[in-house]
Amino acid sequence: MKYDEIIEDVGGCGLYQKFILTFLYILSVLDGLQFGSLVFIAPEINHRCAIPDLPNDTYEVQDTDHADLIKAYIPQYIEDGERKYNNCYFYSNETLDSNGTMLACNSWVYDKSQYQTSVTSDMNLVCHRAIFTSHVKTAYFVGAFSMFLIGGWISDKFGRKITIASCVLTEGISALVSSQVTNAYLFLFTRFLVAIGGAGCFGTILVYVTEIISIKYRSRPPLALYFGFPIAFIFMSLIAYFIRVWRLLVILISVPFILLALLMIWIVPESPRWLMSVKRKKQAGKILNKMAEINKCNFRYEPEHEIDISKSNGTTVKVWKIFTVRALLKKTLIFMLGWGSIIFVYYGLTLNIGVLAALYTCEHYPTCIRNSSVGFFGGFAEFVSILSPYIMGVSTLVPGRLGKSLPLMLMGIACFVSGIFIIFLPETTNKPMQDTMDEVMNNKHINNK
Repeated sequence: MKYDEIIEDVGGCGLYQKFILTFLYILSVLDGLQFGSLVFIAPEINHRCAIPDLPNDTYEVQDTDHADLIKAYIPQYIEDGERKYNNCYFYSNETLDSNGTMLACNSWVYDKSQYQTSVTSDMNLVCHRAIFTSHVKTAYFVGAFSMFLIGGWISDKFGRKITIASCVLTEGISALVSSQVTNAYLFLFTRFLVAIGGAGCFGTILVYVTEIISIKYRSRPPLALYFGFPIAFIFMSLIAYFIRVWRLLVILISVPFILLALLMIWIVPESPRWLMSVKRKKQAGKILNKMAEINKCNFRYEPEHEIDISKSNGTTVKVWKIFTVRALLKKTLIFMLGWGSIIFVYYGLTLNIGVLAALYTCEHYPTCIRNSSVGFFGGFAEFVSILSPYIMGVSTLVPGRLGKSLPLMLMGIACFVSGIFIIFLPETTNKPMQDTMDEVMNNKHINNK
């Protein structure tokens, strides 16, 4: 008996699965909050040099005397017909005139009309240190890239549940630590760890969801997971509107991770499909029977039900098989192009992740290397995304309209090319997922067009 038939018999996507999915959706939203917080904790802020020997200096003009001091000390320039103050230089007090000597400042005052505090202002990530704001995003991408490379292997080796729980705990603790640091480099490192937890959690949840629901409903819950990110951005905007102190903001969105990680141990079961693949029959049977009981289905698990999965899947399959097995090679190369393009564009525009790529990938690779495959492509995509903060800054290097349009042109071309290649992949709608490498080699199920 096939596993997909068993899942159908225990309810497909019944009350039990819906309860688990709801819990995982909450984790998805929290993950989106962590990523979305980057926009609010390390924003670009209006600033200028602090006036020397003026301890109560502020960005806002206090009175006419203060305005005169600003005009005297801060160089001015014209941009688009508007007079603006230089952000990074001031006139030395010996030569207070327009032809005087300009010095690079080492202290600044910041506009607090939108943000009371931020990483940008607390750590002075402006002027010659402004590149650090891009580094903050890149550190997150590097962390996600690292976890995608090994997270799939960890999940395939030790199980979906322990991977999700440990990643959620890692993300929450690292985020809390990041809220207390005062050093920019240490902050980058903590955000790196936050991304490791987030990528490992979300990637494994995606695979887990496809393994506990039937073919009929397979496309809906995984796609719904991605709605967690735009929902999180909406909530993040609302939260950041009322909480404008970045440390408090990070604490508020991080504490739930620790609570949910502990709660998950009692609520979320291991994936029965993964348990069958590693021959843990009794544990898989108990979970399937519980599913059937809560879903009010007339089903009783018998040991022979899992033979089709575990018989050929007892040995560990290495992730590089996606390159060496001819039936998978074409898919692998196309998915690399597709994942890279989607993440490049989506991170570049909204600092988020594409929707269809991961679900479609899950349906093309067998259970024995499914999480590892998704992890590999996610890692490759994150590697490409490392460049996105800098690609968006190309306009500062290329003058004119071409410079402003070039990042969007590159993104459009990348998506167009990958879209053409994806046409050559087979359809997976209402087709059972493969469980073993034997099915891949024999061109069963989704390999048939």
